[in-house]
Amino acid sequence: MKTKLTSAQEFVQRLDAVDAQAPMDDAQIKATLREAGVAPGELVAQARAHIKSIRKSLAADRLANAEAARRAEEERLLNSAKKYVHFSLEEIRGKLRQLAAKLGNERMAVAHKNLTSGSSREELEELLAEYEHLEAEHTNGKD
Repeated sequence: MKTKLTSAQEFVQRLDAVDAQAPMDDAQIKATLREAGVAPGELVAQARAHIKSIRKSLAADRLANAEAARRAEEERLLNSAKKYVHFSLEEIRGKLRQLAAKLGNERMAVAHKNLTSGSSREELEELLAEYEHLEAEHTNGKD
């Protein structure tokens, strides 16, 4: 006794049969799809929409991961800056100068511009936290 095939199974069998034949051109492929009850244009549109949906989802995931990483780094820097609350402004500037001299690279030279008397305490604390982060990278060989 032979079981009746579903339309999906029949479609797969037809595709297998077509695969076994010689290569087909676009017109033959479209005709075969139509014979199987599939509208080629709709199939392509559905495939494109699905691909677009997957890409959008992946982009949203990457964006969410980047945002989480940015927030974590921001939190790390802010927490690091809080440890300088007991420092005077001159002590912070002195520590910054020490680190800049110790590391002596271009990143420090650029950041060194922020040591002016016009910098706020918060800016100096954040800069010191960043300098110490760069020092740690330098010490760990990531420079």
